Amino acid sequence: MEHWCPLSNPKCTPDPIVVDPIVVKEESTACSRDVEPSRVSLRTPWQQAYPAKFADGVLGVKIDWSATDIDSIDLETLRTDWQVQSEDGAADMVRMALTDDELHALFVAVRKATGNDYSLGPADEHATLTADVLHEQGVDDTNHVVVSVTNRGPAPAYRVVARLQSKAKQLQGIKLSFGRIDPAETKKRVKMVAITSDVAKSEPTLEVEVTSSNTPPVSASNTIRAKAKHVVIMPPGLSCGSSDKQILPGQRIRVECEASNTGETPMHGGTCELVIGQGAPQTAQCPLDLPQHDKRSFELERTVPLDAKPGRLMVSVTMTEPDQPPVTQEIALEVLEPRQLCKQGELTIEGFRKQQARLRELLTAGRITKEEFNEYLAEWWSCVRQH
Repeated sequence: MEHWCPLSNPKCTPDPIVVDPIVVKEESTACSRDVEPSRVSLRTPWQQAYPAKFADGVLGVKIDWSATDIDSIDLETLRTDWQVQSEDGAADMVRMALTDDELHALFVAVRKATGNDYSLGPADEHATLTADVLHEQGVDDTNHVVVSVTNRGPAPAYRVVARLQSKAKQLQGIKLSFGRIDPAETKKRVKMVAITSDVAKSEPTLEVEVTSSNTPPVSASNTIRAKAKHVVIMPPGLSCGSSDKQILPGQRIRVECEASNTGETPMHGGTCELVIGQGAPQTAQCPLDLPQHDKRSFELERTVPLDAKPGRLMVSVTMTEPDQPPVTQEIALEVLEPRQLCKQGELTIEGFRKQQARLRELLTAGRITKEEFNEYLAEWWSCVRQH
């Protein structure tokens, strides 16, 4: 006897149940509607993952375009390196490529958010840029770096970016985006920086290199004669959690984090490490730069060791900023006994779908056999809450 159910409604077994669904037979068959993933994420060309919602055939994603790093990405990568993945098994990793119209729409969205035009011009257009960098003393002893870029060529300069370098740490790694600069146009960007007394006394040299997609790089330098301001250095804030509360050995888990900077100085060069149980630290991607009074969300994904013992499993995320003590967040997860996966009547249909997808991942990876897949799935089904 076979009883077919769509993945969207695995509880369609007749009531009363005549035969327990202890064997799952997977075959292709026509469904009344498309199966849609319920939990997906979009990974972008600048290697940031964003939670997404899939509804009515449309993938909805909220992106803060002002916080993206589009101008440092080449056009081909920006066009093709988009990835969609779901956690419930309804869709595997899917790569997407943008059409010309979609790429144009992306540039329009970024321009509205930042005021910069990041589009690429014709290949035969060439511009000539000059640059200048100055220091200005602001009110309340604040210090401002001012970078001016002028286009002295016959054609627009596209995707113009200025990068600052100095021996002073407070002035290192700052990037200023200008977008498009038309002929005879001068654009200025101002960056407030916090300068400590030792840096102010040394009067450091600040160098700026300006690049664009259709001009040779140009540079400028100047000596910074700044007035020090007393600044309280604050360590980064870190908050992490995971919706994967109960897990199996070999399962891939997702940790959602938010990093924040409550201090008066920007943070540069942050690194993250993720540790599962007693395992070795694994380098993880996290926001490298955090402006003052800003926060960024990011996600980490790792696989639980196959030898993880049933019971409590601690997962820790550590974020380190230069010259700052590390900040650590710990999350407690529960590793389930393979033969004691759940308690009767405590699993929802949505929870069953999620566990089914995870078992399918383990089966595809060769970590469990087809017989084990059927046994585990039958046990999960026995725990589904009956109404």
